[in-house]
Amino acid sequence: MLPNTFAKVMLAHENTLSDVLSYTKNKYATITEELKFNVKAQSESPITALGGMARIKSMKDYFSCPPWISAEKWLHYRDLYTKASQGVSALIQIDLELADNCNYKCIECPISDDQANRSISYLSDTDILEILSSARDSGALALKLNYINEPLLDVNKLLRTAKLASDLGFVDIYFTTNGSMMKSDVSELLIKSQLFSRIQVSLDAINPETYSLIRRGGNLARVMSNIQSFLDLRIQLNHQWPKIRVSLLSLPENLQEQQAFYDYWIDKVDAVALQSSVLKPNTSRDNHDNYQNLRSTYCPNPHRQLVVRANKSVLPCCSFWGESIQLGSYENFSSLTEAFDCKKMKTLQKSFTFDGQGTLHQACISCLSSCDPAMNG
Repeated sequence: MLPNTFAKVMLAHENTLSDVLSYTKNKYATITEELKFNVKAQSESPITALGGMARIKSMKDYFSCPPWISAEKWLHYRDLYTKASQGVSALIQIDLELADNCNYKCIECPISDDQANRSISYLSDTDILEILSSARDSGALALKLNYINEPLLDVNKLLRTAKLASDLGFVDIYFTTNGSMMKSDVSELLIKSQLFSRIQVSLDAINPETYSLIRRGGNLARVMSNIQSFLDLRIQLNHQWPKIRVSLLSLPENLQEQQAFYDYWIDKVDAVALQSSVLKPNTSRDNHDNYQNLRSTYCPNPHRQLVVRANKSVLPCCSFWGESIQLGSYENFSSLTEAFDCKKMKTLQKSFTFDGQGTLHQACISCLSSCDPAMNG
Protein backbone atom coordinates (compact mmCIF):
# COMPACT_ATOMS: atom_id res chain seq x y z
CA MET A 1 0.00 0.00 0.00
CA LEU A 2 0.98 3.65 0.14
CA PRO A 3 3.67 4.93 2.52
CA ASN A 4 2.06 5.96 5.81
CA THR A 5 2.68 9.71 5.50
CA PHE A 6 1.46 9.88 1.95
CA ALA A 7 -1.53 7.66 2.71
CA LYS A 8 -2.69 10.09 5.36
CA VAL A 9 -2.58 12.95 2.90
CA MET A 10 -4.29 10.92 0.19
CA LEU A 11 -7.13 9.99 2.52
CA ALA A 12 -7.78 13.67 3.02
CA HIS A 13 -8.83 14.25 -0.54
CA GLU A 14 -12.11 13.06 -1.93
CA ASN A 15 -10.93 11.83 -5.32
CA THR A 16 -7.31 10.77 -5.05
CA LEU A 17 -7.56 7.68 -2.85
CA SER A 18 -10.10 6.15 -5.18
CA ASP A 19 -7.75 6.71 -8.11
CA VAL A 20 -4.79 5.03 -6.49
CA LEU A 21 -6.79 2.02 -5.38
CA SER A 22 -8.75 1.59 -8.59
CA TYR A 23 -5.67 1.94 -10.79
CA THR A 24 -3.73 -0.68 -8.89
CA LYS A 25 -6.45 -3.31 -8.85
CA ASN A 26 -8.99 -2.56 -11.54
CA LYS A 27 -8.58 -0.19 -14.44
CA TYR A 28 -11.80 1.70 -14.01
CA ALA A 29 -14.59 -0.51 -12.68
CA THR A 30 -15.28 -2.05 -9.30
CA ILE A 31 -12.85 -1.75 -6.40
CA THR A 32 -12.02 -5.26 -5.22
CA GLU A 33 -13.27 -6.62 -1.94
CA GLU A 34 -9.73 -6.64 -0.58
CA LEU A 35 -9.32 -2.95 -1.29
CA LYS A 36 -12.77 -2.17 0.08
CA PHE A 37 -11.63 -3.74 3.32
CA ASN A 38 -8.45 -1.66 3.32
CA VAL A 39 -10.38 1.54 2.62
CA LYS A 40 -12.80 0.81 5.44
CA ALA A 41 -10.04 -0.09 7.88
CA GLN A 42 -8.18 3.15 7.27
CA SER A 43 -11.12 5.51 6.91
CA GLU A 44 -12.88 4.39 10.07
CA SER A 45 -10.15 5.97 12.22
CA PRO A 46 -10.80 9.40 13.80
CA ILE A 47 -10.92 12.14 11.20
CA THR A 48 -7.62 13.97 10.90
CA ALA A 49 -8.16 15.05 7.31
CA LEU A 50 -7.40 18.46 5.89
CA GLY A 51 -9.94 21.15 6.55
CA GLY A 52 -12.93 21.04 4.26
CA MET A 53 -11.83 17.85 2.48
CA ALA A 54 -13.97 14.75 2.49
CA ARG A 55 -12.98 11.42 3.93
CA ILE A 56 -15.16 9.02 2.01
CA LYS A 57 -16.48 6.24 4.20
CA SER A 58 -18.24 4.20 1.55
CA MET A 59 -17.47 3.85 -2.13
CA LYS A 60 -19.57 1.87 -4.61
CA ASP A 61 -17.85 2.64 -7.91
CA TYR A 62 -18.24 6.29 -6.96
CA PHE A 63 -15.42 7.42 -9.25
CA SER A 64 -15.92 4.85 -11.98
CA CYS A 65 -16.23 5.84 -15.61
CA PRO A 66 -19.70 6.96 -16.77
CA PRO A 67 -20.94 5.01 -19.80
CA TRP A 68 -21.01 8.07 -22.07
CA ILE A 69 -17.26 8.67 -21.54
CA SER A 70 -14.66 6.38 -23.08
CA ALA A 71 -12.62 4.40 -20.58
CA GLU A 72 -9.42 5.66 -22.18
CA LYS A 73 -10.36 9.31 -21.68
CA TRP A 74 -11.49 8.66 -18.13
CA LEU A 75 -8.31 6.85 -17.15
CA HIS A 76 -6.21 9.60 -18.68
CA TYR A 77 -8.12 12.20 -16.69
CA ARG A 78 -7.86 10.27 -13.41
CA ASP A 79 -4.16 9.72 -13.95
CA LEU A 80 -3.61 13.47 -14.45
CA TYR A 81 -5.77 14.26 -11.43
CA THR A 82 -3.81 11.87 -9.21
CA LYS A 83 -0.45 13.27 -10.32
CA ALA A 84 -1.65 16.84 -9.76
CA SER A 85 -2.86 15.89 -6.29
CA GLN A 86 0.63 14.61 -5.57
CA GLY A 87 2.15 17.97 -6.48
CA VAL A 88 2.73 17.69 -10.23
CA SER A 89 0.88 20.91 -10.91
CA ALA A 90 -1.59 20.96 -13.80
CA LEU A 91 -4.92 22.70 -14.25
CA ILE A 92 -7.26 19.71 -14.17
CA GLN A 93 -10.43 21.12 -12.62
CA ILE A 94 -12.47 24.31 -12.75
CA ASP A 95 -15.07 25.16 -10.11
CA LEU A 96 -17.53 27.49 -11.80
CA GLU A 97 -20.07 29.50 -9.81
CA LEU A 98 -22.93 30.40 -12.14
CA ALA A 99 -24.59 32.67 -9.56
CA ASP A 100 -23.65 33.43 -5.96
CA ASN A 101 -27.09 32.80 -4.48
CA CYS A 102 -28.58 30.21 -2.15
CA ASN A 103 -31.90 29.40 -0.52
CA TYR A 104 -30.29 28.40 2.79
CA LYS A 105 -28.47 30.40 5.48
CA CYS A 106 -26.09 27.75 6.80
CA ILE A 107 -24.34 28.52 10.07
CA GLU A 108 -20.76 28.37 8.73
CA CYS A 109 -21.19 29.59 5.16
CA PRO A 110 -20.07 33.08 4.09
CA ILE A 111 -22.83 33.29 1.51
CA SER A 112 -25.33 33.42 4.40
CA ASP A 113 -24.00 36.74 5.66
CA ASP A 114 -26.34 39.68 5.12
CA GLN A 115 -28.23 37.95 2.30
CA ALA A 116 -31.00 40.54 2.31
CA ASN A 117 -28.70 43.47 1.52
CA ARG A 118 -26.09 42.04 -0.81
CA SER A 119 -26.35 42.00 -4.58
CA ILE A 120 -26.22 38.71 -6.47
CA SER A 121 -23.79 38.20 -9.34
CA TYR A 122 -24.57 36.06 -12.37
CA LEU A 123 -22.42 34.75 -15.19
CA SER A 124 -23.97 35.24 -18.61
CA ASP A 125 -24.05 32.45 -21.20
CA THR A 126 -21.37 34.39 -23.10
CA ASP A 127 -19.19 34.53 -19.97
CA ILE A 128 -19.65 30.80 -19.42
CA LEU A 129 -18.69 29.91 -22.99
CA GLU A 130 -15.56 32.06 -22.79
CA ILE A 131 -14.49 30.68 -19.40
CA LEU A 132 -15.12 27.04 -20.28
CA SER A 133 -13.36 27.40 -23.63
CA SER A 134 -10.35 28.89 -21.88
CA ALA A 135 -10.43 26.09 -19.30
CA ARG A 136 -10.56 23.49 -22.06
CA ASP A 137 -7.64 25.11 -23.83
CA SER A 138 -5.73 25.05 -20.54
CA GLY A 139 -6.21 21.28 -20.26
CA ALA A 140 -9.02 21.13 -17.70
CA LEU A 141 -11.11 17.96 -17.85
CA ALA A 142 -13.23 18.25 -14.68
CA LEU A 143 -15.92 20.81 -13.94
CA LYS A 144 -17.63 21.35 -10.62
CA LEU A 145 -20.66 23.53 -11.23
CA ASN A 146 -20.77 25.46 -8.01
CA TYR A 147 -18.62 27.12 -5.38
CA ILE A 148 -20.60 27.88 -2.20
CA ASN A 149 -23.91 28.57 -3.95
CA GLU A 150 -26.96 26.38 -4.65
CA PRO A 151 -26.72 25.37 -8.33
CA LEU A 152 -30.22 23.88 -8.62
CA LEU A 153 -31.88 27.27 -8.16
CA ASP A 154 -31.57 27.52 -11.95
CA VAL A 155 -31.60 23.96 -13.22
CA ASN A 156 -32.00 24.98 -16.86
CA LYS A 157 -28.83 27.08 -16.77
CA LEU A 158 -27.06 24.25 -14.96
CA LEU A 159 -28.06 21.79 -17.68
CA ARG A 160 -27.10 24.18 -20.49
CA THR A 161 -23.69 24.72 -18.95
CA ALA A 162 -23.12 21.01 -18.41
CA LYS A 163 -24.07 20.28 -22.04
CA LEU A 164 -21.69 22.97 -23.25
CA ALA A 165 -18.89 21.58 -21.08
CA SER A 166 -19.53 18.07 -22.37
CA ASP A 167 -19.43 19.31 -25.97
CA LEU A 168 -16.13 21.06 -25.22
CA GLY A 169 -14.60 17.79 -23.98
CA PHE A 170 -14.95 17.86 -20.19
CA VAL A 171 -15.21 14.28 -18.94
CA ASP A 172 -16.12 14.73 -15.24
CA ILE A 173 -18.99 17.14 -14.53
CA TYR A 174 -20.55 17.29 -11.08
CA PHE A 175 -21.91 19.61 -8.41
CA THR A 176 -22.73 19.92 -4.72
CA THR A 177 -26.25 20.79 -3.61
CA ASN A 178 -28.30 21.08 -0.43
CA GLY A 179 -30.84 18.76 -2.07
CA SER A 180 -33.85 20.95 -1.40
CA MET A 181 -34.57 21.47 -5.11
CA MET A 182 -34.12 17.83 -6.17
CA LYS A 183 -37.79 17.16 -6.76
CA SER A 184 -38.89 14.37 -9.08
CA ASP A 185 -39.04 16.46 -12.25
CA VAL A 186 -35.58 17.93 -11.61
CA SER A 187 -34.14 14.52 -10.74
CA GLU A 188 -35.50 13.07 -13.96
CA LEU A 189 -33.84 15.82 -15.99
CA LEU A 190 -30.51 15.26 -14.23
CA ILE A 191 -30.59 11.50 -14.68
CA LYS A 192 -31.73 11.48 -18.30
CA SER A 193 -29.26 14.17 -19.32
CA GLN A 194 -26.29 11.78 -19.09
CA LEU A 195 -24.08 14.75 -18.29
CA PHE A 196 -23.26 14.43 -14.60
CA SER A 197 -20.93 11.84 -13.11
CA ARG A 198 -22.06 12.52 -9.54
CA ILE A 199 -24.07 14.73 -7.24
CA GLN A 200 -22.88 15.55 -3.73
CA VAL A 201 -25.64 16.36 -1.22
CA SER A 202 -24.57 18.27 1.88
CA LEU A 203 -26.69 17.23 4.86
CA ASP A 204 -24.60 17.71 8.02
CA ALA A 205 -27.12 15.99 10.29
CA ILE A 206 -29.43 13.03 10.75
CA ASN A 207 -31.51 14.69 13.44
CA PRO A 208 -34.11 17.25 12.23
CA GLU A 209 -33.41 19.63 15.11
CA THR A 210 -29.68 19.60 14.44
CA TYR A 211 -30.30 20.06 10.73
CA SER A 212 -32.47 23.13 11.35
CA LEU A 213 -29.76 24.59 13.57
CA ILE A 214 -26.93 24.10 11.04
CA ARG A 215 -28.75 24.32 7.70
CA ARG A 216 -31.02 27.21 8.45
CA GLY A 217 -33.99 27.47 6.12
CA GLY A 218 -34.00 23.78 5.20
CA ASN A 219 -36.21 20.79 5.93
CA LEU A 220 -34.37 17.52 6.52
CA ALA A 221 -37.38 15.26 5.93
CA ARG A 222 -38.00 16.87 2.54
CA VAL A 223 -34.36 16.55 1.46
CA MET A 224 -34.13 12.92 2.58
CA SER A 225 -37.32 12.21 0.63
CA ASN A 226 -35.81 13.91 -2.43
CA ILE A 227 -32.69 11.74 -2.20
CA GLN A 228 -34.71 8.54 -1.88
CA SER A 229 -36.95 9.55 -4.78
CA PHE A 230 -33.84 10.25 -6.87
CA LEU A 231 -32.44 6.79 -6.10
CA ASP A 232 -35.78 5.12 -6.86
CA LEU A 233 -36.11 7.02 -10.14
CA ARG A 234 -32.59 6.09 -11.14
CA ILE A 235 -33.56 2.43 -10.79
CA GLN A 236 -36.82 2.92 -12.68
CA LEU A 237 -34.96 4.56 -15.56
CA ASN A 238 -32.35 1.80 -15.54
CA HIS A 239 -29.49 4.24 -14.93
CA GLN A 240 -26.56 4.07 -12.52
CA TRP A 241 -25.48 7.70 -12.90
CA PRO A 242 -25.25 10.32 -11.54
CA LYS A 243 -23.77 8.72 -8.45
CA ILE A 244 -25.02 10.14 -5.15
CA ARG A 245 -22.83 11.08 -2.19
CA VAL A 246 -24.16 12.44 1.10
CA SER A 247 -21.86 14.47 3.33
CA LEU A 248 -21.66 15.51 6.95
CA LEU A 249 -19.48 18.50 7.80
CA SER A 250 -18.21 18.02 11.34
CA LEU A 251 -19.28 20.79 13.70
CA PRO A 252 -19.78 20.95 17.47
CA GLU A 253 -23.52 20.75 16.86
CA ASN A 254 -23.40 17.35 15.12
CA LEU A 255 -20.45 15.45 16.60
CA GLN A 256 -22.74 13.02 18.39
CA GLU A 257 -24.59 12.15 15.18
CA GLN A 258 -21.77 11.00 12.94
CA GLN A 259 -22.14 7.27 13.57
CA ALA A 260 -25.91 7.43 13.21
CA PHE A 261 -25.50 9.40 9.98
CA TYR A 262 -23.10 6.81 8.61
CA ASP A 263 -25.26 3.87 9.71
CA TYR A 264 -28.38 5.31 8.12
CA TRP A 265 -26.89 6.14 4.71
CA ILE A 266 -24.23 3.45 4.24
CA ASP A 267 -26.50 1.01 2.40
CA LYS A 268 -28.62 3.59 0.60
CA VAL A 269 -26.30 5.84 -1.44
CA ASP A 270 -23.13 5.42 -3.49
CA ALA A 271 -20.84 7.22 -1.06
CA VAL A 272 -20.93 8.60 2.47
CA ALA A 273 -18.40 11.28 3.39
CA LEU A 274 -17.41 12.98 6.61
CA GLN A 275 -15.78 16.36 6.18
CA SER A 276 -13.60 18.18 8.67
CA SER A 277 -15.08 21.64 9.02
CA VAL A 278 -13.49 24.90 8.00
CA LEU A 279 -14.84 27.90 9.86
CA LYS A 280 -15.71 30.92 7.77
CA PRO A 281 -13.25 33.80 8.26
CA ASN A 282 -15.77 35.93 10.18
CA THR A 283 -17.18 33.10 12.29
CA SER A 284 -19.17 34.19 15.32
CA ARG A 285 -18.31 31.12 17.39
CA ASP A 286 -17.25 32.09 20.90
CA ASN A 287 -14.54 29.43 21.04
CA HIS A 288 -13.06 29.92 17.57
CA ASP A 289 -9.68 30.91 19.04
CA ASN A 290 -9.32 27.26 20.04
CA TYR A 291 -9.41 26.17 16.40
CA GLN A 292 -5.66 26.55 16.02
CA ASN A 293 -4.24 23.07 15.52
CA LEU A 294 -2.45 23.05 12.15
CA ARG A 295 -3.15 19.55 10.93
CA SER A 296 -1.10 19.44 7.76
CA THR A 297 1.38 21.40 5.71
CA TYR A 298 0.06 20.05 2.43
CA CYS A 299 -3.00 20.83 0.33
CA PRO A 300 -3.46 19.57 -3.24
CA ASN A 301 -5.99 22.13 -4.43
CA PRO A 302 -3.63 24.83 -5.78
CA HIS A 303 -1.85 22.10 -7.73
CA ARG A 304 -4.94 21.07 -9.67
CA GLN A 305 -7.75 23.61 -9.78
CA LEU A 306 -9.04 27.14 -10.09
CA VAL A 307 -12.33 28.61 -8.92
CA VAL A 308 -14.11 31.23 -11.03
CA ARG A 309 -16.80 33.01 -9.06
CA ALA A 310 -19.97 34.58 -10.41
CA ASN A 311 -18.35 38.02 -10.04
CA LYS A 312 -15.46 36.69 -12.19
CA SER A 313 -12.88 36.70 -9.39
CA VAL A 314 -10.43 33.82 -9.73
CA LEU A 315 -9.47 31.88 -6.59
CA PRO A 316 -6.68 29.34 -6.09
CA CYS A 317 -8.84 26.86 -4.19
CA CYS A 318 -12.39 26.00 -3.13
CA SER A 319 -11.98 26.94 0.54
CA PHE A 320 -13.80 29.92 2.08
CA TRP A 321 -10.31 31.28 2.78
CA GLY A 322 -9.52 31.32 -0.93
CA GLU A 323 -11.26 34.69 -1.07
CA SER A 324 -8.32 36.05 0.91
CA ILE A 325 -5.90 34.97 -1.83
CA GLN A 326 -7.73 36.12 -4.95
CA LEU A 327 -5.55 35.84 -8.05
CA GLY A 328 -7.45 38.65 -9.74
CA SER A 329 -10.43 39.08 -12.03
CA TYR A 330 -10.89 36.66 -14.90
CA GLU A 331 -11.10 39.66 -17.21
CA ASN A 332 -7.57 40.68 -16.26
CA PHE A 333 -6.05 37.42 -17.50
CA SER A 334 -5.58 36.54 -21.13
CA SER A 335 -6.49 32.94 -20.27
CA LEU A 336 -6.93 30.59 -17.34
CA THR A 337 -3.49 29.22 -18.16
CA GLU A 338 -2.09 32.65 -17.35
CA ALA A 339 -4.04 32.69 -14.08
CA PHE A 340 -2.81 29.21 -13.12
CA ASP A 341 0.77 30.14 -13.98
CA CYS A 342 0.77 33.54 -12.26
CA LYS A 343 3.37 34.35 -9.60
CA LYS A 344 0.92 34.21 -6.68
CA MET A 345 -0.31 30.75 -7.72
CA LYS A 346 3.21 29.43 -8.17
CA THR A 347 4.14 30.71 -4.72
CA LEU A 348 1.17 28.89 -3.21
CA GLN A 349 2.05 25.67 -5.01
CA LYS A 350 5.65 25.81 -3.80
CA SER A 351 4.54 26.47 -0.21
CA PHE A 352 2.87 23.05 0.12
CA THR A 353 5.39 20.33 0.80
CA PHE A 354 5.07 16.87 2.31
CA ASP A 355 8.08 17.51 4.55
CA GLY A 356 6.55 20.64 6.10
CA GLN A 357 9.42 22.89 5.01
CA GLY A 358 7.32 25.29 2.96
CA THR A 359 6.20 28.72 4.19
CA LEU A 360 2.41 28.78 4.10
CA HIS A 361 0.28 31.81 3.31
CA GLN A 362 -1.57 33.04 6.41
CA ALA A 363 -4.92 32.25 4.78
CA CYS A 364 -3.76 28.66 4.22
CA ILE A 365 -2.67 28.38 7.85
CA SER A 366 -6.06 29.70 8.93
CA CYS A 367 -7.87 27.27 6.65
CA LEU A 368 -5.84 24.24 7.74
CA SER A 369 -6.28 25.22 11.39
CA SER A 370 -9.86 26.42 11.58
CA CYS A 371 -11.52 23.10 12.11
CA ASP A 372 -13.54 21.68 14.95
CA PRO A 373 -10.96 20.97 17.73
CA ALA A 374 -12.63 17.67 18.53
CA MET A 375 -11.84 16.50 15.02
CA ASN A 376 -8.13 17.31 15.14
CA GLY A 377 -5.78 14.37 15.34
